[in-house]
Amino acid sequence: MDKKCTAFLVNKFYGHESGEKSDCISSESDDGENDHLSVHYDLSDSDYEDEAEEQQSSGPNSSTKKGNTEANRVLGSGDIISLENLRAFYGLRLLVGIYKSHGESLGSLWDDTYRRPIFRATMSLETFMKYSTFLRFDDKETRARRRSTDKLAPIRDIWNIWVERLPLMYNISTVTVDEQLVPFRGKCPFRQYNPSKPDRYGINIWAACDAENSYLWNAEVYIGRKDEFAEREQGKRIVPQLTEGLKGRNITCDNFFCSLDLAKELKKRK
Repeated sequence: MDKKCTAFLVNKFYGHESGEKSDCISSESDDGENDHLSVHYDLSDSDYEDEAEEQQSSGPNSSTKKGNTEANRVLGSGDIISLENLRAFYGLRLLVGIYKSHGESLGSLWDDTYRRPIFRATMSLETFMKYSTFLRFDDKETRARRRSTDKLAPIRDIWNIWVERLPLMYNISTVTVDEQLVPFRGKCPFRQYNPSKPDRYGINIWAACDAENSYLWNAEVYIGRKDEFAEREQGKRIVPQLTEGLKGRNITCDNFFCSLDLAKELKKRK
């Protein structure tokens, strides 16, 4: 997952759960959303039309309903978000990344002097801000209960959808499994601190990638300990989990993951 994408999702649901508006697109938040969401929604609506009915509970229509539910809770009106404008909203978020406009104020993108015409032609700044404020990917009413057992609950559904798509897009050959600390200093219950990394604070992600072109084939967010005891031999669990379904591939990982038990487990897949 793109670093800005992960940071945006975590910041939106753990740092600004009150639905505050932001008048700036920051490099650690807004720019990343488009990369993540556009992939899922573009695939589900075009390349996977046969699965449209199956995706109703987790696709764009679901986000529309959840966003309108939030708008109705705050404003007393639940007709804020439409599917057509939702797609337009994602398109504008993509353009923000293409134009490298993270850190640029939203007002300047719609400004008479400095604006880019496509932004104003697509929707008003007020509509864009409403979508940024009320867009939701889970049921906020049940979030507290789900977070008691899963710290990733606010974005778990959309994360799983995205990760499930990754292996369908690419036939991986040589696999490397490693961790990545996505830079993030916002509010998050599973933010990690690693003094040996260039960015010491961030979100830790276990990733299985193609060794030749770095394509992300599978990933898992580390959300901390499940109990008071530290997990032993994480590699024995993580590597088989991230490479599940692969046979006859070379898997490379560093000494953090390596163990005799892991080697025996992977040998069974030959």
